[in-house]
This record gives sequence, structure tokens and C-alpha cells, in this order.
Amino acid sequence: MNDKWKSVIVGYGLSLALIMFTSLIQDGYEKKLADNPEQLSQRFEEKIDNNNNCIWVKPKERPEYINSNGLWTYFWLKDGKPSNFRFVFQYDGDEWLHVKRMSFTCKSNNKEWTFVPSAMKRDCALTRKIILHRDFWEWCDEPATGNKWAEFMSWIDNSKNITVHVYGNKGKTDFRLTSKSHKMLKDTYHYYISLGGKL
Repeated sequence: MNDKWKSVIVGYGLSLALIMFTSLIQDGYEKKLADNPEQLSQRFEEKIDNNNNCIWVKPKERPEYINSNGLWTYFWLKDGKPSNFRFVFQYDGDEWLHVKRMSFTCKSNNKEWTFVPSAMKRDCALTRKIILHRDFWEWCDEPATGNKWAEFMSWIDNSKNITVHVYGNKGKTDFRLTSKSHKMLKDTYHYYISLGGKL
């Protein structure tokens, strides 16, 4: 083996070791953060709701508008106690799906989680993206409590590279859960549990 190939192999090995080391450091930091509600709170905003006599707690990095793709969770505080954990799914595309169900899979295990929303809301509008065309939005905002949701959030917390499969009467789409969305789901779950919430 000549010196050129030795250098390539050594360089590749060092890069791989650095990636693994960085990942371990990040995992350790996130695990430590999960047990620290004060630090986690910085990733959320609170809004007083006088009608429901509560404070809504939502991740700061959630989609600002409903006409965006997104997956996130939130909850409320009543008398300082967390409850009413909720799951939001948002679809933005060039055509209707008329979403009926979605499933979540991960290559690292054979588990598949299926979610059937009780009600989907829909809207559309003409927008200009280079040319005039129509955008279609579908979304749901569902309670996410009970044993099934507890297992699902635990699975989300311990899985990587999750794929979301969305099935509708008029089509199907698959997409990889972004690291940003995955992080928001985990952060909200950790924050909710650290405050004493139960699913």
C-alpha cells in the first residue's frame, strides 16, 4: 500500500472518530439537558389563555404559520401543573392528500407506529412561486395522552433517522423527519416530563 492510500485511510479514520466523538458528546449534553427544566425552558414560549385559565407552552422553533410542513407537540400549565399534551401535524404541498393516517418507521428497529387523526383541517390559496400556482394545506391538532402516546414519545426519544409515511384518499407522501422537528419533539417531551407531566 503506497503512502497516498495510507494517508487517505488514516484521514478517513480520524474523520469517522471525530464524528462518533461529537455524537457522543451531543448525546450526553442532550441527556443532561433533559433533566434540567430551567435550561429546557429557554427553548419554549408561554402564552396566557384567559378563556381556558391556563398557560400554553410551545416550542419557539415550531412553524410560524399553518401553511408549512411540520411536526411538533405542546401542552398547557394549569395551576403550575403540566397536562393536555398535544400533537400537531402540518402538510403543505402542491396537491391535496386528504390525509387519513400516518405512520412512523425507523431502520434501526422493526417497529411501526400508526396514527389516525380524528379530524383534519384543510385550506388552499393561490401563491406565486416563480409562477402562479395553488398551495394546499392540511393539518391536525390532537390530544396525545394515554399509554399508546407514552410509548410513541418514548420511541421517538430513543430512535434516529425516522421516516414519516402519510396516506390520504388522494395520494401518499414519505419524508424523513428533520433533525429540527425531531429535536422539538424530544425537547417538548423532556420538558413536559421534567415538570411532572404524565402521558
